[in-house]
Amino acid sequence: MIYRSILLVEEIQTHKLQVIKLFKKEISPKAIENEAQLLLSLSHPRVIECLGYYPRVLIPLPVDVNAPDFNFPCDCYSALALEYAPNGDLLQLVTSLGYLPEEIARACFQQIVDAVEYLHNDEICRLDLKPDNILIDENFSLRLCDFGTALRSHVDSLVKGTAGTVQYFSPEMLEESNYNGFQADVFGLGVVLFTMVSGILPFAAAKPSDAIYGLIVEEKYVDFWKIHEGLKGQRQHFYSADFRDLIQGMLEVKPEKRLSIKEIKAHQWLKESTVGEKELSLYIRTVLEKQMAMNSQL
Repeated sequence: MIYRSILLVEEIQTHKLQVIKLFKKEISPKAIENEAQLLLSLSHPRVIECLGYYPRVLIPLPVDVNAPDFNFPCDCYSALALEYAPNGDLLQLVTSLGYLPEEIARACFQQIVDAVEYLHNDEICRLDLKPDNILIDENFSLRLCDFGTALRSHVDSLVKGTAGTVQYFSPEMLEESNYNGFQADVFGLGVVLFTMVSGILPFAAAKPSDAIYGLIVEEKYVDFWKIHEGLKGQRQHFYSADFRDLIQGMLEVKPEKRLSIKEIKAHQWLKESTVGEKELSLYIRTVLEKQMAMNSQL
């Protein structure tokens, strides 16, 4: 966690809500500036908008107003102002339903892939793709957020280091060696997609020692899917053939054999029946409203 706190504030002139993220003091000023510059350079309907970067923000400290030397001491932080997405995140949506029907997951995934493709075309690898980093905005559309681990990199360059959630790391990231960030993003996308459709993670970690991922390493895909069908209560054919093929291509052990974003977008599974943007927004809105109604009755 690189943030000291996250504040929800109202902009005085427009009365619109914004999120203010205050960075911990131990974070390098250069690292904060780099993240801010990267965010401010982005403009895409599937990426949360950065509204401003503030190198110095003064936050009043608690004081005793009755003290004889009463004054207004402040602490100083760097801060980012971000667009507010009021409807939670993708993880909360999947958790509330248990899993997403394939046609709904497909529509969500198309939005996510569009955002990642935009980043990759701008030579940015995301490196921390997971459902809780995908927000639901006021129009019930998906938006990528939290770019603290994102890096600018040439398509053929290698990066090193990890930050985020281990369950979404590619095998080469877990080896703590140099790796291609764009290929690692494809692996993360695969874990996100599987989680949307299944409601659970495909494995604990992408290591040969992991009992389930080890089946992918050994190319025992029939056994891999048999285990996950079993976790669905012996519901055979819960996962469609095209879905299985896409997931296998994205979770490929060898990065160079993994599908590219272009190949993902051209895959047969993405061409199958789906819902439009308006229908998807209505679906998400209905689910969230039902969840709120249930919570209010508890």
